[in-house]
Amino acid sequence: MPGSLEILFILLSGACAIAAASTFIEWRRGHESAMIWWCAGFLLAGLSVAFLPLRLVGLNGLSIGVGNAALLLGYGALFAGVAHFVGRKDLTGIAWLGGALWLVFWQFCPAAASFDDRVVVVSAGMAFYSLIAGWLVFKYRPMGAISLALVLLFGLRTLFHVGRLVWTIQNPSGAAAELLTGVDLTLVMMEGIWSAMLLSYLLIAWNREKRESSLERLADTDFLTGIANRRAFSSRARAMIAGSSPNEEVALLVLDIDHFKQVNDTHGHAFGDEILQCLASAVSERVSRKDVFARLGGEEFAILLKGRTAASAAAEAETIRTSFAAAVSRRHAGLELSVSIGLATTRQAGSLELLMELADGALYEAKRSGRDRVVIAKPLRLAAGAPPPSPLARNGPATA
Repeated sequence: MPGSLEILFILLSGACAIAAASTFIEWRRGHESAMIWWCAGFLLAGLSVAFLPLRLVGLNGLSIGVGNAALLLGYGALFAGVAHFVGRKDLTGIAWLGGALWLVFWQFCPAAASFDDRVVVVSAGMAFYSLIAGWLVFKYRPMGAISLALVLLFGLRTLFHVGRLVWTIQNPSGAAAELLTGVDLTLVMMEGIWSAMLLSYLLIAWNREKRESSLERLADTDFLTGIANRRAFSSRARAMIAGSSPNEEVALLVLDIDHFKQVNDTHGHAFGDEILQCLASAVSERVSRKDVFARLGGEEFAILLKGRTAASAAAEAETIRTSFAAAVSRRHAGLELSVSIGLATTRQAGSLELLMELADGALYEAKRSGRDRVVIAKPLRLAAGAPPPSPLARNGPATA
């Protein structure tokens, strides 16, 4: 075997080993199941490379039979890792299909004696796994720069193996030894080296991006109700108000469960937590993805409705008020609970601080007026030069 090919074998084996070690170390950091699949995929690919030169000394059973099975199982494991990563564990069984079909072909099909037919079968299997892996990445959301790079890489691998398949069919070699020392093997190994290094780098980066995104979501999520917390509400609300057109109205609803302290004192805090979750569920069924819904603290919640006038927001608030009372009644027969809601829109105030002040004032008015109602805010009156207080800085909820 020419020296250049020996160097390529060493480089490809090393690239697969480095990729396997890197993904294993990444798995140790977060125990993401996809990383183990990717580690196994690179190990199997490296094993197939180690078996490849054995055909030159007549060990075709290991070199061709086991080696190609390991290669296809490696591609299948890389695909299985992607399936696990995007939440499609039900597709894991496909990972074994390529290796199993290859062994059946190798043992029982007369065409397996032909080098060209073997190239066609193996190339078809590698192209298939690259294609469906790329498709799963493409369907995964949100799509970021790393996901796009992975789609491109899997797409290029698919094209490479399809191209090799077509070229082999159109240009039969007729002799394994000639092709083994020719341009085809050089291209295959160089593609493997570049793919192993690039793919491992992108897969690790993809995993870290997902982990960081999960940590950000955790930091922005209320642990009890699963909706946004005060921190997330502040940033998202400011962005929504700033991004609204001059003629687009944004409505803010501030909700507070009536007599919630009595609920906790009478039934216990665990029951109170269930009531908070009940309100969060009732509201979540009403708001759209473009709206912002959050728990500000205690029994106080806020909803920012994009493109809503005071009248339409008030109608929505009434629906939420009655839906919550009905949900509590369904869960706990005989128990009557209500929610008071204060409402303000950006037609009355242009900043989140002023909007919160107006809606909060309307909420207190609803409490003073008997609770279980929706009150639209009146214009805010401030002393000349006095800055408005920010309810976002409050430590406690509205008076129950």
